[in-house]
Amino acid sequence: MASLRVQMARPIATELSVPGDRSIAHRALLLAALSNGPCRLSGFLPSAECLTTLEACRAFGAEITECPVERGEGDVVEENEPAGLTRLLVNGVRMRLSEPPGPVDCGSHATPLALLMGVFAGQPFRTQLIADSKGAEAAQPIIDLLQAMGVRVSASGPVNERTYTVHGTRALHAVSGRIPAPSARIKGAGLFAGMFASGRTQLSEPVSTRDHTERMMQYFMVKTLQSRGTVSIHGGQVPESRDFHIPGDISSAAVWITTAAMQPGADLVVRDVGLNESRTAFLRVLVRMEAQIGESVQEWRFGEPWGHVTVRGMPLKATEIMPDESTVMLDELPLLAAAAAVAEGQTVIRAFPGSPAAALLPAIAANLNRIGVVVETGPAICRITGNGFRAPLQSGVISAGGDPRLAMAAAVTGLFGDGETEIEHAESVEDVYPGFGAMLARFQMKEISRGIEIPVISSVPSLRPGERGAIVGAR
Repeated sequence: MASLRVQMARPIATELSVPGDRSIAHRALLLAALSNGPCRLSGFLPSAECLTTLEACRAFGAEITECPVERGEGDVVEENEPAGLTRLLVNGVRMRLSEPPGPVDCGSHATPLALLMGVFAGQPFRTQLIADSKGAEAAQPIIDLLQAMGVRVSASGPVNERTYTVHGTRALHAVSGRIPAPSARIKGAGLFAGMFASGRTQLSEPVSTRDHTERMMQYFMVKTLQSRGTVSIHGGQVPESRDFHIPGDISSAAVWITTAAMQPGADLVVRDVGLNESRTAFLRVLVRMEAQIGESVQEWRFGEPWGHVTVRGMPLKATEIMPDESTVMLDELPLLAAAAAVAEGQTVIRAFPGSPAAALLPAIAANLNRIGVVVETGPAICRITGNGFRAPLQSGVISAGGDPRLAMAAAVTGLFGDGETEIEHAESVEDVYPGFGAMLARFQMKEISRGIEIPVISSVPSLRPGERGAIVGAR
């Protein structure tokens, strides 16, 4: 899919689900592969990024069997269900890795590169990891952290095909210090390396980031301790083999949640998604914009809260997004900018200078400018003047630049355009969200708009299954 074409959609009234969470899929796969026995993983996302981690696990000796979903006669297949494997049987290597037969190609996928660097740091052999310029853009802080633990990591080759050689060692030693940048990848790399290190590795975060690694290590019986922005782990622990089900990806659901929030009169329910509080900050921002959004935690499974998100579209108001928020909402930032384009007033997005969020803001602004939205930019700041949805947005040609976040946000703005919007260089979308194109087509079909009543329910993330309460947000 080199480009997407999008037209205005009618207000929706529907229910849907989304594919498995890719952040959780990487970590579940690695912990299962390092465990002391067989683990069954379901809900696995067969995206190019997650398959990169799967092939790397096979390369270091984990036996992984693909288990296609069995369907009976008359079973209905959801239109957005990803093709290919979603269930795996993983036989762990008991923390005793084999040397991969050749270089591990991570391509443009930064998360596998980061986590695998941490895993290979404690091995008594040399491993080569290959990444292009996008995959390697956040590599240096991870290299600095691992070298502080006694591992030598060298880089060679052109920027579009960089080879990182991890000279692993059994003499890996624990460190205690501050993570150089707020990043769940860096933290995850340090925690995986800490599993192989002697002593206690202790990492402090400047800003709290996604805590899937800590939660999942606890689920696989690898003890971690969290306190006031610091997480620590003792080396020498072996993950216990356990079955794991991966919830729907809240970042994928954010596309449709934002779309419904932008459509006055829309009703949407997204079912069976992960509601980890470190991933739902964008919901609180939409609530500040006066969207009617609720989340209902149905149960706690495998260390993560699961549940449903409901949306009733309302006229939106502008808000201000602070740097600590933009840091943890990097995936959803372009979507919130799309919502700001139809909101009443001027939305201000701030980021920490030099952060990934700050680097993303110019591309967000350029794409909104192409469809007639007034956007002012400065160092690490973006001001978006919305039209109050008094008229459709302009249609046109938008370039995603190969970034799936920008492509999906552009698709959302296209659903509110006055004609056809073409999104160029959108091929990366299906790599992270298999079935996105099919679901987007559903949002432009009359059949998705049905006269059904969907109650708006709400809860706060800390509630236990069955309890309800209000999500409170102030502009």
